[in-house]
Amino acid sequence: FEDGTDQKIRGNQFRQHLGFDWIKSTMFGMSQRGSVYHLKGQGYGHGVGLCQWGSRELAKQGKSYAAILRNYYPRAKLESARALP
Repeated sequence: FEDGTDQKIRGNQFRQHLGFDWIKSTMFGMSQRGSVYHLKGQGYGHGVGLCQWGSRELAKQGKSYAAILRNYYPRAKLESARALP
């Protein structure tokens, strides 16, 4: 914090604060050199394209399940299971 105090937060809270688009996964480490912080990470969650934390936030904003799925899978088509062979 700006007043010099420390506070522990979870990795996902840190990602949320900086932006889920900027830090794609909680699989990251952080180091400090002087006043500069370096983040190094890898991965995009489970690798299937749907971020659980991002979709949770969209749901909190009132987005429907269909809108959330369109956000992550824009070219997919939702159909009723009854329409399947």
